[in-house]
Amino acid sequence: MAGSSNSAPVSSIHTSSETGRLLPSATKCNSKEIDLDVSLPSPYSKSYVFELVITDKTHYRRFLYISLTLAFVVLALGLVPHFLPQNNRHHGHSKNLTLALNQAITFFDAQKSGSYPSNSPISFRGSSGLQDGNSSNIHADLVGGFYDSGNNIKFTFPAAYTITLLSWSVVEYHRKYADIGELEHIKDVIKWGSDYLLKVFVPPTAKSDPSLLYSQASLVGSAGNDTKNPVPNDINCWQRPEDMRYKRPVSVCNETASDLAGEIVAALSAASIVFKQENEYSQRLIKKAEQIYEITAKEDRIHY
Repeated sequence: MAGSSNSAPVSSIHTSSETGRLLPSATKCNSKEIDLDVSLPSPYSKSYVFELVITDKTHYRRFLYISLTLAFVVLALGLVPHFLPQNNRHHGHSKNLTLALNQAITFFDAQKSGSYPSNSPISFRGSSGLQDGNSSNIHADLVGGFYDSGNNIKFTFPAAYTITLLSWSVVEYHRKYADIGELEHIKDVIKWGSDYLLKVFVPPTAKSDPSLLYSQASLVGSAGNDTKNPVPNDINCWQRPEDMRYKRPVSVCNETASDLAGEIVAALSAASIVFKQENEYSQRLIKKAEQIYEITAKEDRIHY
């Protein structure tokens, strides 16, 4: 008490959880240690030792096999969808992609040869090559098709390959072409090419006559070798197709040109799928493709 002179001094104490004892405060005045003989209980009062022994190894192996099988099944179900072909569903389209595709298809409009359509988006182009096929030694209707590159020459092989790829793009992405309003545009380009390919193969009129396969229209090469009598062609006379006035001879192959014939067959076959809704035209493409394949396979036994 405050009024008593015999009061004992007061010591501050603290506890240590590690020793379970109360300790005095760390001051010079407090030199006594008070042992309350109190021990704090451990949260883990008991210890247990387990000894697992597999008594039935048959059931254990069965359990292990089933667990591994289930794990593989779950893993396979998660991975298989990534390897399966994805459906080409419409997820919207980019305006830039639509523009790029339109410009790519329009390129073929600019390359068209023959009686040029009035509704073409290329206003500076007109009809050209209307006499293709009527050379000094050949009289055939080879009007149409596409000019190659920046020249006015027409190659059958690149044209057939182009029609093959364009046709399969429509077969694969038919809905996407329709969604961006380019389906009829690309089909018009394909039909322009397939109409020309129908003309380049002429079957024999008699058993003794050979089949004709037109591979090229116009000239290739330079007229610089003969400066006295230069021959105008697509190399030394680079001009608009509408202004062509020089002769355009035709190159001819027979039925043994299996590489060219095969590409034409592929193009006509793929195009027939694109125009399957137009049954008459589709059947015409199929019939011509089968005819070319049959004759070429018969004559060129080395490659078939």
